[in-house]
Amino acid sequence: DIAGNNDAPYDNQPIQIFQDAPPGSFASYLHGGLQTTTPDSIDFNPGPITVAYWQHVRTAEVGFSRIFGGWGTTNGFDDFSILSPNSDNTLYWDYGNSSGSGRISTDYSSFLNRWTFVTCISQGIGGSKTAIYFDGIEKATSANSDGPDGTIVWRIGGGRTGQAWSGRQDSIMIWDRVLSEHEIGNLYC
Repeated sequence: DIAGNNDAPYDNQPIQIFQDAPPGSFASYLHGGLQTTTPDSIDFNPGPITVAYWQHVRTAEVGFSRIFGGWGTTNGFDDFSILSPNSDNTLYWDYGNSSGSGRISTDYSSFLNRWTFVTCISQGIGGSKTAIYFDGIEKATSANSDGPDGTIVWRIGGGRTGQAWSGRQDSIMIWDRVLSEHEIGNLYC
């Protein structure tokens, strides 16, 4: 499983944080007032991960904010966060060292004001791929990947120093493996 134990079949099933009806029929709505959910800390092996979720962000809601904010307890560079989108209309995916090979980004401008299925993958430390997908289509990729090393304390709806996220989110799923492009496309459909 994602904690490195052999006690759960996470290879085929995501760790589901929120699982609701079809996107938009019911979603959590965060208005930037630091309404966060703080799941238990996760002990990451620095290996592969896929994060997938639906979001709806209006232009007026864009700001310096994180839909997920995670930080390491080992050192200050172990990140697990998605700025979705940041104040520059860019989605940033941080997994590992966010000032190095643990960060990629892509423009989000044309996806504002509508529901978008966001998927972020990383092969983890020493891997050869990190990518961001919108609605099942790859929008950014890197031939490098990183990963956190140790325990990650994280929140849904903000980061360690605030960075409250505004928008609607639905069906947040996390896997401890990299989903294939075919699997990502099937999730979107």
